[in-house]
Amino acid sequence: MNPDDPYCFLVTPFAEDQGWLLARKEGINPATRRFGFPAYRIDEIPAADAVVDATRRHIANADFVIADLSGARPNCYYEVGYAHALGRPVIHIIRADEQPQFNVAGLRFVTYRNPDHLRRELERHILTHVLTTHGPGDDPDDNKGRFGRRSFVDPYVVTGRVRSDPSAGTGTLRFLIDLRVRSVDRKKPVRGRVTFHMYGDFETRKQWVDVPKGDRAGAYLTGIPTLGTFTVGVTLGHPPVNLEIDLSSLPGAGTEFRNR
Repeated sequence: MNPDDPYCFLVTPFAEDQGWLLARKEGINPATRRFGFPAYRIDEIPAADAVVDATRRHIANADFVIADLSGARPNCYYEVGYAHALGRPVIHIIRADEQPQFNVAGLRFVTYRNPDHLRRELERHILTHVLTTHGPGDDPDDNKGRFGRRSFVDPYVVTGRVRSDPSAGTGTLRFLIDLRVRSVDRKKPVRGRVTFHMYGDFETRKQWVDVPKGDRAGAYLTGIPTLGTFTVGVTLGHPPVNLEIDLSSLPGAGTEFRNR
């Protein structure tokens, strides 16, 4: 597992229950990999620090979280609560014959009957609730809603990270954005020019990356300075494919970033 690559953090009981194992193997894994996000539980991620610290760090760095609250395990509720506190996208799942605890019963849940049902429901929820931008594009210079609202259009996906700008002066809060466009199908790699459409206040509204033929890593655009969140549109390919990503949902996008 490379923590710099996009991934899903998996919250699930550690018991070797056959039902959970099948749900993971035939339901969760194929659903997340369909969109290019392998799923990892904390015991599957190498870490040198304490398990609680590693859990917090990898929840914060995950593109989204899937939490199986079947069995009402305390460790699962702790990890879900931490993900909520950080504002990370969480998909809650539970077996159809169980009920969540009262303190989360009002949240949206995917209830699953079997692994195949879970896979189909997860694919739908990942696409509509994680990989789709929501809300009106009320700023005339914003890109929200202008590039199809999807950060995944088969087989292409745009992902990113937010980090603090170490070069910002004392008392100045500034961020850097790293974006990546890649293909989840090795037979259809990203090729040619990939254009990133920025916010209206940017001096250069369009920035592009040319991907050489044979390069399967995709297109990277790194170190984009910004004071806060906005929506990025992406165009690539012939005929053109449009992608759209809301930066407020990215790993590293804390409260200060989302509110500016």
